[in-house]
Amino acid sequence: MRGVGRRWLRATVILVFAALVSSAATSSASAAQLTLPALHLPSVAQIEAWLRGAAGWVLPSQESGSAAGKSHNASSTSTRSGSGNGRAPGHGKGALGAYTPVGAKTVPGVSGLLRKGFDPKTSTRVAAKSTATSTWYQNADGTVTRKVSETPVNYRTTSGD
Repeated sequence: MRGVGRRWLRATVILVFAALVSSAATSSASAAQLTLPALHLPSVAQIEAWLRGAAGWVLPSQESGSAAGKSHNASSTSTRSGSGNGRAPGHGKGALGAYTPVGAKTVPGVSGLLRKGFDPKTSTRVAAKSTATSTWYQNADGTVTRKVSETPVNYRTTSGD
């Protein structure tokens, strides 16, 4: 696709360049030498006459009377439908049923041991895995926790601790 786009771009650039060269090479006429015919626009009546006659179209027009003093609400019996619009409510072909939330499918029973994770009282620091910006802990339940910091939190003091 990439090669096709480059070919189109190259062809377009060559075509535009050729058009510019040919327009520059031909003699140009000055605006004073140009004479244009007078421009006569048709009137609205002429356009309407053309639309009615030449094209054979019939434009809509009010048949008779006025709506002054009449109600602007129409009952279904006074319309061509006679009984309202649309279809009776129901289940159409391919339509989905009403939404019903799915309940949780759980079976009550004896719960297993809860994995708690890091607990400052029972978790022990693993110095061998800790770095200057992270501290590793071995938790009592067998899991491992790593606390990460942006700045150094683990370092040796001058006394070697």
